[in-house]
Amino acid sequence: MRFIRIALVLIELFVCIAAVLGGYGLITASGAASLLLLEGSPFNSFFVPALILTFIVGGTNLLGAIAVWTKNKYASEASAAAGMGLIIWIYAETYLLTGRSWLQTLFFSIGVMVLVLTMIEIKYKKPAVSAAKI
Repeated sequence: MRFIRIALVLIELFVCIAAVLGGYGLITASGAASLLLLEGSPFNSFFVPALILTFIVGGTNLLGAIAVWTKNKYASEASAAAGMGLIIWIYAETYLLTGRSWLQTLFFSIGVMVLVLTMIEIKYKKPAVSAAKI
């Protein structure tokens, strides 16, 4: 299952970097984001969505990658949270914004991939030996 762990770490680090750069681009307005995309949404600027993208989406993926890399006992939960967080972010983005992009499909697919890899990892994880069986 080493391959799955390495894949999860690399994918989650990629998503983290993309989220941080995307959030930075939205906050500094260096991206091509137009305020017209926010028509009909509860936001009047990209500041709050940028903070959510950077710290929630990017942060959960960073924590997931660290947990998997360090073989933390909550690594599967952290990766599942990162994958679900990404899927929820993309769903909310497509629901609230007027514009569509191929990146939304890409990152939604990446979120699903993280969940699938996490489920495979859970399925093949060696069960812990309980003290009662010794």
